[in-house]
Amino acid sequence: MNWLSNSDYCSWSGITCSPSSYGHVTQINLSNNGLNGTLPASIGDFPSVQYLYLSGNSFTGTIPPQIGNLSSLLLLNLDGNQLTGTIPSELGKISSLQTINLGSNQLSGSIPSEIGNLLQLTLININGNHLNGTIPSSLGNLSQLRELSLYSNQLTGTIPPQFGNLASLIVFNLNSNQLSGTIPSSLGNLSQLVLFEMYSNQLTGTIPSSFNGTSFPSLQYLYLNNNQLTGSIPSSLQTISTLIDLDLYNNNFCGANPSICSVGSNNCGGPYLSCNFGEDAALRDLYTATNGGSWGTKTNWLSGDYCTWYGITCSPSSYGYVYKVDLSNNGLTGTLPDSIGNLPYLIDLWLYGNSLNGTIPPQIENLTALLILDLSNNQLSGTIPSELGNLAQLNTFSVGDNQLTGTIPSSVGNLSQLETLYLNGNYFSGTIPSSLGNLSQLQYLYLNSNSLNGTIPSQIGNLASLLSLDLDSNKLTGTIPSS
Repeated sequence: MNWLSNSDYCSWSGITCSPSSYGHVTQINLSNNGLNGTLPASIGDFPSVQYLYLSGNSFTGTIPPQIGNLSSLLLLNLDGNQLTGTIPSELGKISSLQTINLGSNQLSGSIPSEIGNLLQLTLININGNHLNGTIPSSLGNLSQLRELSLYSNQLTGTIPPQFGNLASLIVFNLNSNQLSGTIPSSLGNLSQLVLFEMYSNQLTGTIPSSFNGTSFPSLQYLYLNNNQLTGSIPSSLQTISTLIDLDLYNNNFCGANPSICSVGSNNCGGPYLSCNFGEDAALRDLYTATNGGSWGTKTNWLSGDYCTWYGITCSPSSYGYVYKVDLSNNGLTGTLPDSIGNLPYLIDLWLYGNSLNGTIPPQIENLTALLILDLSNNQLSGTIPSELGNLAQLNTFSVGDNQLTGTIPSSVGNLSQLETLYLNGNYFSGTIPSSLGNLSQLQYLYLNSNSLNGTIPSQIGNLASLLSLDLDSNKLTGTIPSS
């Protein structure tokens, strides 16, 4: 660390000095460095320091009020320590401050209203402490703020309506507190919001009608679950076209709007909402792209709760998320839409025995929970996307009896959990990738009836779990490896 080993502190590890500041310290970065003890009052004796990173250590004691003397400070990060006591109001004197991160400590007391004086702030993260009292309305002055995270504290009182002035806010987290009262309609002014979390509070009243697609053109995640909200679920939520995940579980809604999506029940007996609009849209895209009107069976499709649609299975433990799609032997034609990748909890995808054409979309790599992918016996063309190798959980991959071309991607060798690989009956060319020898769990390998050439890789001998191997009807040459 070369600390104290010479008089030039600018050479000490974690210390940065600016030549234009005549050797004054401009940055201290000692994050995740095993520091403990307390912060000394002399921490305030760095008039030129702009960045102070002390996160991920084991500091105890209080934040010294002298920290307010750091008049050049842009970023303060004390996250992930064991700091106690209150947040010093003197922070409100650092007019240059852009980032405050005091999360995951043991701070108590209230949030100082003086923080509302810091008009350059873009991020406040004070989550995971023991803060109490009300949220100061002065925070509504922070027009540059992009993230406000106050979750997992013991804050009480109402949500200040002045928060509707935070026009730059993208991430808004107030969940897991003891907030009460209604949701201010002024929050509909937060047009830049992407993530909005207020779950696990004691909020009452209705969801404001200002929560709509015009107010929230970019909103993707809305979590209001585990409150005491009442009334009906406004149809205006349907107009938020960017919404991926909506959770209104465990409230007191009556007369909920079932045309959005609904499962389970609330205290009043009406349906609750806890659904994934990305999944709903992805399934509708699948229906359209594969000519759903001509399917053999299409019971309930496009009406009501998608968990009741033929071939769709949802997991109750995932609050209604889709974990299985089985539309095999069902007369599907057309192509697979790119949005098939928007089913993040999907475990099984069975589409074999149809007449699907076109290519396998590379977005399939987004199905990170996938165990079984069976697209066999269709008319799929093009190549196997190399992105398939990112599906770390995949157990079965079957695309036999299609019209696929090109080479077998070496990335298939990354699928360490793979037990079944059916690539037979296509037009694959090139050599068999030696990376297939990495598939230690593989039991069934069918590459027959293609146009593969070259030699059989000796690495195939590493497949100690292999029960069945079929390389018939290719253009392979050379000898059979003794391995």
